[in-house]
Amino acid sequence: MKNPYETLGISKSASIDEIKAAYRKLAKKYHPDLNPNNKVAEERMKEINTAYEVLGDEKKRANFDQFGSADGMGGGFGGGGGGFGGMGGFDFSGMSGFSDIFEGIFGGGGMGGFGESRSKKRSAVGGDVRISMNLTFEESCLGVKKKVTFSRFERCGDCGGTGARGGSGYSTCDYCKGQGRVRQQQRLGGFGIIENVVPCSACNATGRIIKEKCNLCAGKGVTKRQVDFEVNVPAGISDGQTLNISGEGDAPLGVAEGMSGNLLIAIRVTPHPLLVRDEFDLYLELPISFTQAGAFHAAKNSAMNISVKIVI
Repeated sequence: MKNPYETLGISKSASIDEIKAAYRKLAKKYHPDLNPNNKVAEERMKEINTAYEVLGDEKKRANFDQFGSADGMGGGFGGGGGGFGGMGGFDFSGMSGFSDIFEGIFGGGGMGGFGESRSKKRSAVGGDVRISMNLTFEESCLGVKKKVTFSRFERCGDCGGTGARGGSGYSTCDYCKGQGRVRQQQRLGGFGIIENVVPCSACNATGRIIKEKCNLCAGKGVTKRQVDFEVNVPAGISDGQTLNISGEGDAPLGVAEGMSGNLLIAIRVTPHPLLVRDEFDLYLELPISFTQAGAFHAAKNSAMNISVKIVI
């Protein structure tokens, strides 16, 4: 992610009031209502919202300051750039901490059995399902309950998610001995040969070899199903934000256990013809005639644009 401090144009020592002030200033400048059909402003507004979500949350801000990611240590070591990303050709994305990192390098054998306590295969996790939801301006301000219909992979009812006929037509993988992972030797420059733990390709990291495939799911362990789901949209949600509903995504493939992914809902808010939002404040722009504007200007010695602030 982009540096949220740079996005909002503030220093790392900025107070929460300074963060809010910077967000308001940029939101007024790049808000889609004030920049219709402007893709650059739309993308900039998304970056501003993301930055504020991180710095406006005490825990996420502390994680970013310490690890370079709002998710904490797990998000700070993936990919490229800083940290350990790309070191020696290893990919540390998805590893949850130092124990995973060292296990990824040494495979439990390079540091006196460091990884042996983690010999059990990781729990499988299903994929996320991404959909979008359109809201009226009023719904985004006040909150609403809405039904959404989408398709997702669910565990097969015939095989219980194993992919094997009757839920039992499989045997333990001989290659990984049912662990779902195997040790692989790799030469790393001047460090010599090290062991790296990788998913077993023989059983697709499940630890099982299917003898007879389930007729309903063809051995995948999941079937696609259309579902109706009621979403509680919180009051004050903004255009471009994403609702993350845990456990309502796809079921993992080929395993009877594991966690389903998440349902990610991208919010799209229809602009109001007169009202503009700034967090929990509403601004009403009243169209007036030139004569009325001139009279107001003469009487009040002020700008010709009239803005009425309504706090909700």
